[in-house]
Formats: sequence, C-alpha cells, structure tokens
Amino acid sequence: RPSGTSSTSKASASPATTNIGTATILRVGALSGTRRVALLRFPLLIGSGPGQIPPRSRITTASLFLNTVAVNAGVGNVFLHRVLRNWTELGSTWNTTDGSTPWSEGGASARDSDYHAEPDDPASILPTVNNATYRFNAASGVQVWADGNPNDGWLDVASGGNDTPPTNVSDFASDDHAT
Repeated sequence: RPSGTSSTSKASASPATTNIGTATILRVGALSGTRRVALLRFPLLIGSGPGQIPPRSRITTASLFLNTVAVNAGVGNVFLHRVLRNWTELGSTWNTTDGSTPWSEGGASARDSDYHAEPDDPASILPTVNNATYRFNAASGVQVWADGNPNDGWLDVASGGNDTPPTNVSDFASDDHAT
C-alpha cells in the first residue's frame, strides 16, 4: 500500500458524530436501518517524488484492490466514486468531513457535491467470498488527479440495484488492518 494511505468507514447510526478512522475494517452496505460507506484516499499517489505518478501523466491502467474480511448475502454491488470534498481520516464522521465541516448530506452522500455521481468503475463488484481480493478499475479517477484536480480519494458505496439500499454489509480490510 502506498505511504500516506487513509481510510475510514461511516455509519449513519454509530452515532453519526463518532469517528472510526482507526477501525481495521471498512464496512459497506446497510444493516438494521444503518447505512455504511467507506472512504479511501492515497494522497501521495501523484507527485514528483520517488514512487509517485508524475503530474500530467497519461494513465492507461490503474487498479484498486480491496480484500474482504467478511461477506454477507444481500450486500449488493459495491461502487467506487471519486470524493469531491476534502476529509480527514481521524476527524471525519457521518455528519462531517473533518469533525467540524459538514458534508452536503450525511455520509458524504450528496451526488456531485460530496462525490462524483458516475462511478469510476461502472462495472462495480459483487463481493461473494470471504478473504478474497476484489479489483476496481481506478484509471479514470487517477487520470483526473494526474490532470491536476484535487485527490480527495474514493467513496465505496453499496446498492441493492436500481438505486435501492442493500440489505446487508460486507467488510473490507482498511489501511489499519493487519493484512
């Protein structure tokens, strides 16, 4: 994993003012009326330093791999969307980006305000296996950042299909997970 990686989950009822940035899992989906989303960011991905992608590079392929810790039936497809607002791993909550600045909608869920409405990988993934690695095509988001736009990371959200909420959750390993 690249240095400087940040990740956190958000739960609509955890309470909504609690930061869970040091959690070892990223929980995505919904369970018992509580929606869950995950935020990931690789702020040192683009730059002129060793191991970084030089600014204004042409990105032909880029992948984001997430490892499942636990998968439950009913989570639905998981989509990767670019986040459009700055946030902090240890400050953000369901309600705020950094502990004080509010999201446009709770859970970073306002389309084209908190996150880019079109997913970076329109194919999405459907987690079905515990302890498995799933791949997102991340090239379009990395290209946007290489072109000089702010890198505020990605939002992982689950859908039950046709914009309906999922009925369960899947857990992915966070940057704080031992694997």
